[in-house]
Amino acid sequence: MKTLTSSLMISTLALISTAGGAGAASISFNQYDWLADGGGYTAFNSEWGRAAVSWSASDASMFAQDSEGYYGFLQVATELPGGGTNFAVSNVPMRFSSAADLAARAGDAFHFNLGISRGSLALSSLAYSISVTTSPISSASDVGPRGGFTGVGPVTKQEILVGGVGSEPGDPDGPFEGGTGQAAPSFAQNYDGEGTITSTGGERGGGGTGVKRAKSVLGDGNVPKVNEKKNHCAPGSVARGIQGLKAIHGLTLTDNTQQTADALATNMATTEASGTATIQKMVDGKNTYVTGKSLNIATTRSTDPCAVYDVLRANGVAEMIVKWGKNAEGKSMGAHAVFVAEIEKTMNDDGTVKSWRARVIDDPKQDGVAAENRSYWLSFGGDNSLKGYGTGAALMGFMIENVVPTPGTGTLLSLAGIVAVRRRRERLA
Repeated sequence: MKTLTSSLMISTLALISTAGGAGAASISFNQYDWLADGGGYTAFNSEWGRAAVSWSASDASMFAQDSEGYYGFLQVATELPGGGTNFAVSNVPMRFSSAADLAARAGDAFHFNLGISRGSLALSSLAYSISVTTSPISSASDVGPRGGFTGVGPVTKQEILVGGVGSEPGDPDGPFEGGTGQAAPSFAQNYDGEGTITSTGGERGGGGTGVKRAKSVLGDGNVPKVNEKKNHCAPGSVARGIQGLKAIHGLTLTDNTQQTADALATNMATTEASGTATIQKMVDGKNTYVTGKSLNIATTRSTDPCAVYDVLRANGVAEMIVKWGKNAEGKSMGAHAVFVAEIEKTMNDDGTVKSWRARVIDDPKQDGVAAENRSYWLSFGGDNSLKGYGTGAALMGFMIENVVPTPGTGTLLSLAGIVAVRRRRERLA
């Protein structure tokens, strides 16, 4: 099935900040067409949109500064097709140490409601404004210059078919299997960051209040792309993780990413009809693969975002499994496994997690034709509920992986591998 429009690039536009000076951030948009398992669509010309913000070093002027670097809340407003302003992305907390760190950021993409009735309109462009504020705001009228928008960007169509993990034993929303192609998606919601920022702890700090960020040392450009078949998110996400560890730690593995994904699909008993039965099937299939390839990779399961934060800072990788919840008709949209590229947690004064979000990577169209990577943020409450999706949408769990020492040698890392990892750490510090 062909994508309906060609990709369009947005030119850099001057944007206004209420926290600092003028910046030059750029933004691009998608409108989603949701594919059905049996062909056709469950939601064509849907209200689901994606806003992707790209940063340059000069955009640091949009943010406020303190002794630990730069901070602010990202705000994006779009124009409604019938007139009026839509608060598309609100109050996303951001912290970074330097202008160079902002420029190295992989970009930030968010799902939001385009402000149209489902099926009513194929958008070709969207007027928008971006601001960075020093504190949360409640009105879209406070985004950018009052009474107008700062730019107009083209909207690119994107076909979506993702998912393929079954329910865990005892899940109150189970049993379910498969992915988004079995039912129409829940109605899109705007993205609410709901975060807080304090000057305590900083971006890479330990405990205490504030926003703590950890990202994969691999970098987005080095995350392998996978050509996923329908409902093959589980082997696809784990293949990204294994090949990522190979790149980070210099592991010996002759299989390429697609060969790894295909072997994992066999080990996990993954099918196009229903996907992978459980998270434990993912773990067992992955362990069979790494044992057969003599890879010293250890895997643990967790539901704690802090564990992912720790492993990314320790040069490991993680996959996340989320259930999309039920749509307005009470139909399940299944569950989905994704590669975790970055995680941010907002902490309470007592050291507990107030809220958290993860920037994830997947194949947006599981058609077995093209290998692709899509990046976007998912936002969670402190109770691991997934915001902006169906009823009961939530985290199901993480697979956390890292290289462990080889008996008798103490480490799998060669001297060259150690130097490479240290250099990566220095770039991220």
